[in-house]
Amino acid sequence: MTTSPDTAALTALVDRYIALWNETDANRRQALIALTFAADARYLDPVLAGDGHDGIDAMVGAVHAKYPGYRFTRTSEVNAHHDRALFNWQLGPQDGPVFVKGIDVAVVTADGRLKQIDGFFTELNTPPQ
Repeated sequence: MTTSPDTAALTALVDRYIALWNETDANRRQALIALTFAADARYLDPVLAGDGHDGIDAMVGAVHAKYPGYRFTRTSEVNAHHDRALFNWQLGPQDGPVFVKGIDVAVVTADGRLKQIDGFFTELNTPPQ
């Protein structure tokens, strides 16, 4: 990566990352994870952690089990420099109130996959019943 990363490519990468969080079919999700993350990638937020493709898949699957029908949405442009990207997102039922909002900071590999995601919650609400 240079100091002026390809914004369109990074936006496509982030949108694929959001899509894998929303994918309920395990086979399609695993394929998206392999396409999106480096083999030795790491995900970390205040309540979840996952290492490698299998760890990330297990983590996403656990979120689906706990919050069925919830959807992630990117809520900002992708801001980037060097090998870093920053973007906002939210999670909630498709037609319901937002459960959590956050910011992710990503480290991107030279071949355009995610090496690390560090997630931060900026708003946390009671989950809808």
